[in-house]
Amino acid sequence: MVAKLSGEITTPAVELKTQGWYMAFQVIQVFLVTTFASGAAATAQKIINEPQSATTLLAENLPKASNFFISYFIIQGLSIAASNLLSIGSLLTIVVLGRILDKSPRKMFDRYIKLTGQGWGALYPRIGNIAIIGKS
Repeated sequence: MVAKLSGEITTPAVELKTQGWYMAFQVIQVFLVTTFASGAAATAQKIINEPQSATTLLAENLPKASNFFISYFIIQGLSIAASNLLSIGSLLTIVVLGRILDKSPRKMFDRYIKLTGQGWGALYPRIGNIAIIGKS
């Protein structure tokens, strides 16, 4: 909705803008902030006491974020698959709105033809973030 308000008119342009911003958010928030926060939180007191050993302490404690990332992989994998299989938006559109608004076969046909597709601008960054975390 923000991409449409910013002046993007076509659906591919909206998806591309969404993908760019969402990918940046995913990498910064989920990967970098979580990795550095878990390593820094575990060693903050030690770094304050011995600042010269900060790099060594962070290198030893950054792998502790792996528990978060393993659970992140499991949750994202299951939720992406489940949401693609269920397609709750299309299901509600057909079942609920179809029964309320469609009074003729032509309107029902139009509703089936105009179903929304996959929101690739929101799906690619989630999968891309999993690939970035897996690579590092």
